[in-house]
Amino acid sequence: MVIRSAGLIESIRDDVADLYIREVAHARAHRRITSGLRQGQGARPKQLLDFLRSFDPAWAEEFALFIDQDDARVKDSLGALIAARTKIAHGDGEAVSISHALRWADVAKEVSDWLIRRFEP
Repeated sequence: MVIRSAGLIESIRDDVADLYIREVAHARAHRRITSGLRQGQGARPKQLLDFLRSFDPAWAEEFALFIDQDDARVKDSLGALIAARTKIAHGDGEAVSISHALRWADVAKEVSDWLIRRFEP
């Protein structure tokens, strides 16, 4: 569940960016920009902020506010999810409780929903 939750965020991020660019940019710009998607950019909070900033600094600011609300609940859970995914993917092993996995899955959905809303043209 940890790998899938992290993968959901990465997949949604790239898919919504692709669709957004297709709608608002010339076909040449779309081809150029989307060539950088789906390259394992990661989904740590800073990586997502940098990705959003590359479109519009205001989007990064909005996302920062979103992940920092409720004492940084989303930011902390997202960071823990990605750290666990990295350990698991690199064979370091990680004991993940069901409650953590379910909480992280909920956060992955929250982040994915935010990205979908933000990139809606």
